[in-house]
Amino acid sequence: MISIKYSSGLKMIILCMILLFQTLAYAQSQPVNQTDAAGRKQGMWKKYNGPVMISTGTYKDGYPEGEFIY
Repeated sequence: MISIKYSSGLKMIILCMILLFQTLAYAQSQPVNQTDAAGRKQGMWKKYNGPVMISTGTYKDGYPEGEFIY
């Protein structure tokens, strides 16, 4: 059996990379353009014209909430 010894610095780099990849995976899994049972917009919405994003912002109960970017 081969034994590999890692320095504490290498262990920290590996741990940071694992945490970074988990954070990126979670950020990409949040739903966009969702409606509730009543058909009202909820959460993050992004509007596109072909490949170009026109606006992005958050809705609650069908009404815009907070800052929108156009």
